[in-house]
Amino acid sequence: MRRTAWWRWGGRALGAFGGGVVLTVAIAWANVGRHAGGGSGWRPEPLTAAAAMQLWQTERPADFAEQTTGGHTARSVACTVTVAFGRSAGGPEAICELRYGWPMRAMRMVNYRTNPPLPATRQFRGAFLTGGSILPPAVPWLVVWPGLLVDAVFLAAASVLVVMLVSAGRRWWRRRRGRCGGCGYDTRLIDATRCPECGATLRPRS
Repeated sequence: MRRTAWWRWGGRALGAFGGGVVLTVAIAWANVGRHAGGGSGWRPEPLTAAAAMQLWQTERPADFAEQTTGGHTARSVACTVTVAFGRSAGGPEAICELRYGWPMRAMRMVNYRTNPPLPATRQFRGAFLTGGSILPPAVPWLVVWPGLLVDAVFLAAASVLVVMLVSAGRRWWRRRRGRCGGCGYDTRLIDATRCPECGATLRPRS
């Protein structure tokens, strides 16, 4: 019996966590397309030389310039955009890392920008190319693991809390109307300690 209960609660916890992961990805993808070009909610700030160089050296394609000329970063509630700039003989270049998620960043992709633009298949790394008809041109699939785990647990807990509050409110409303809190069976005309429909314990009427 105890083992069955552990399996049941473990399954519920796993299901809630899975739902949290789905919500985390959905929130990240829903915020794709928001960029730091302006608007309310963005907090732009210059990128340090060390941070710009780290991004450039980590994400630089082989045919990009070896050095960066600086960069900037900007944040909104659910998106962080970090841009490092470079210049080669072919013209200006930029590496743009986009991170999405709430409350922490959980998904990311990298956008390579040149003038003239690169072919579509080379413009992104870590992204699904959608074609851009309804969805944004690309959505991220690279995972920021600490952010994904924290967001999934947070959103799972929040979802469970909402379900518990709604369930408690529904049970209270049923009892107030003289019905079983578990299934809604009308108990006003019966004198019993358990619901004949679902077996739930009935509270004595005052």
